Amino acid sequence: MSENQSQANPNDPSSFLSPPNVLVKIVNTGRADLNGQLGTILSYNAERNRYTLSMTLPSSPHRTPTALSFKPDNLVKASFVEQLQFRAGNARRQMQDISNDPQVREAMRRAYTSIQARLPPGVKPEYLLYALLFALILLVRYIGFSKTILFMSLLTTPIVVAAPDLQSGVELPVVVRNFPRRLKENVVTITGWTSVSERMALGGFIIFMVLSGMVLVTPNRSGKRATASIAAAGGGSDGGVTPPSAVLESPSSLSIESIYKLGFEDATDGKDFGASLADIDMGADVGKGTGPRGIDPNSADDIDWAYNTPPPPPQSSSSMGKFGIGKMMSMFAIFRTLKDLAQGPDGRVSVENLTMNLGRLEPWKLGMFAFCLYNVLRGILF
Repeated sequence: MSENQSQANPNDPSSFLSPPNVLVKIVNTGRADLNGQLGTILSYNAERNRYTLSMTLPSSPHRTPTALSFKPDNLVKASFVEQLQFRAGNARRQMQDISNDPQVREAMRRAYTSIQARLPPGVKPEYLLYALLFALILLVRYIGFSKTILFMSLLTTPIVVAAPDLQSGVELPVVVRNFPRRLKENVVTITGWTSVSERMALGGFIIFMVLSGMVLVTPNRSGKRATASIAAAGGGSDGGVTPPSAVLESPSSLSIESIYKLGFEDATDGKDFGASLADIDMGADVGKGTGPRGIDPNSADDIDWAYNTPPPPPQSSSSMGKFGIGKMMSMFAIFRTLKDLAQGPDGRVSVENLTMNLGRLEPWKLGMFAFCLYNVLRGILF
């Protein structure tokens, strides 16, 4: 046993039990088929000095998990990339198992038939799916991607919570009556807090729905198209200069054909290059028949062109302008991180666990936690 392990917690020498479900890699064992494999820590036996982990053996025909015990020296925490690869592989195998399950296929066939029976004649469920995808594209186009995700979450959250009652075919009043209990069960499953009550879960759900609704109705910040106002000069018959103003909306107010025609006429009349362009009102549209202002080409360079840049659009004074889905996701990430750090192997939450696990947090996780905290504080204080 190393010096660091001798000074560590005797019930968890390698700190694999907190937070729970730590993913580890097997190293330096006498079995080449196990070295490099990943598994999830379950418990630690202090008498045998062994960690028990759940893993799937490569030789297992049905990919069923197996419990094995290893010394602390034969286990190391899996890296971030290894964790991603492990979870992606598990998700892919689960999807394959689900798609190959005859019961799942039969349930999908019944659902397809049930949906088709409720649609008008000649309308297939595929057409309904295409319409939903088109509506989703329109939502992304007009309210943005983040708000579309939030809107879909608001629609699907109550359905997911009440899914057990909806699948059992009970009446709607029963579904509504059981909703607080189902909501509490989901909160306990997600957060691990068993002390939450039905009223607390329902109150948090209402607050979440209200805040999400306020985010949805808050208009997106968009800059106004700025137009430059130009204080131009106009010429009279006596050569005097008067300061009429004009607005230059776009350089394309003069068409290519009009400019080419002016250049051709200048060349035909023997005038200098660009002589007629000085006589054109920059805000005029030659194609619409508006004429020149009669500016003297010789005095065009003496005109004082004063560009008055319009002020920037006013910032939104609404407090909800600083609170969006990004802040909500950051708050949720902070909550989950603090809960995982403060929760011990026995499920109890303590400040001692929080301070101890915070010092052992991986650098990339600590950086993400700091970024989320900064994102929330920036929206509140600035």
